Amino acid sequence: MGKLDGRVALVTGAASGIGRSSVLAFAHDGARVVVADVLDEQGRETVHLIEAAGGEAIFAPAAVSHRDDVERLVRRAVETFSRLTAPGRLATRCWGTER
Repeated sequence: MGKLDGRVALVTGAASGIGRSSVLAFAHDGARVVVADVLDEQGRETVHLIEAAGGEAIFAPAAVSHRDDVERLVRRAVETFSRLTAPGRLATRCWGTER
C-alpha cells in the first residue's frame, strides 16, 4: 500500500522534467494522476509510463496561461476521478509552446 493510495493528483507541466518526475513519484506512491501539459506526445508517453508500471493516469492537454484550458482540465479531472486531493506543481509558462 502506497502512502498516496486513494489520492488524486493533478500536475501541470507534467510531460517532461520536474513535472514528469513528480507525477511518476506520485503514481509510484499510489496516487491516480492527471498529467497536464501543452506537449501532447510527451504527455501521452508519461501516461504510458505510469500505466506500464501499474498506475492509473490520464493525459489532459492544457496551457495554464489560458483560463478555459484550466477550467476544462479541472472539470475533466473531477469527471474522471470524482475529486482532486493532492496538489501538484503548477507550470506558469511554457516558453515556445504558446497557442
